[in-house]
Amino acid sequence: MYEALIIVIILILVMILEQDHIRYRLSCLSSSKNKQGLPTPSPIRNKVLAYLDHITSNYTVIDFGCGDGEMIDLFQPRFDHVIGIEMDEDQASRASARFASRQNVTIHAMDMTTYKFEQVPTVLYLYEPLWTAPDDEAVPIYNKVLSNLSGVSDHYLIYVSGIHQQLPESLFSDHGYAVVSHDTHARFFGVAHNHIYLLRYQPPRENRKPKIDHVDLPNTQSAG
Repeated sequence: MYEALIIVIILILVMILEQDHIRYRLSCLSSSKNKQGLPTPSPIRNKVLAYLDHITSNYTVIDFGCGDGEMIDLFQPRFDHVIGIEMDEDQASRASARFASRQNVTIHAMDMTTYKFEQVPTVLYLYEPLWTAPDDEAVPIYNKVLSNLSGVSDHYLIYVSGIHQQLPESLFSDHGYAVVSHDTHARFFGVAHNHIYLLRYQPPRENRKPKIDHVDLPNTQSAG
């Protein structure tokens, strides 16, 4: 009897601590496109915001796969301009309505590979918008996105992997990124992890192949 009670208590604790993960897995079964939009776990939100504390407010933050704008709601008080890109028209419409009164927020319903980056200081935020795609499909798409972004000389990339998916680090190094910070968020008592990267673009010098290095956090004032 006591053993059964302990098992029930453990299951309840798992459900409370991992409710985001459970919703995530249920959505995988019900929708290949994740049209409902799922909340970003609070530890990941806090880590992303901590990364952004080291980036000044004049940077434009772009959220690829923004859904209905959950993270944009956190970005917009900190930065002069925030852009959300969402391919699903229903979610993009909800995000547009959500930020209709915010003059510093722009939402576009479009494919992220077709977005034209402006030559302004930029932070690109990616919370694995291609989590349903196998690596052999996702990597070429990210190669296209990062190639488009390489024209912006001053930019950061914040990438959060899916629970069961992580892009190869060589993808970033091949495009000239240096790792500023790398953290993990353990899920399901350490069985699964999200990887969280803050990366700084280093424009390659002529005739020199870019390579990845760990660099110190930039010594700039906090945004906000």
